Amino acid sequence: MSVDSLGVLDCLRVWPELLTTAHDQAPATLSHAAMPNIDDIDNVVFCGMGGSGIVGDVVTTVGSG
Repeated sequence: MSVDSLGVLDCLRVWPELLTTAHDQAPATLSHAAMPNIDDIDNVVFCGMGGSGIVGDVVTTVGSG
């Protein structure tokens, strides 16, 4: 019996590639969107509880270098 029967660990392992792809595609995707000027943004908030909160940990880790 596998401890990770749903393959969550494998999903987490590909997060860096998913974030890189999203970052690379963002300019083309957002070029037609009404976005605020980046200089006007002071804070970004990620919210979640339990497993949903892991995105904050991932973004914090990726953002810290």
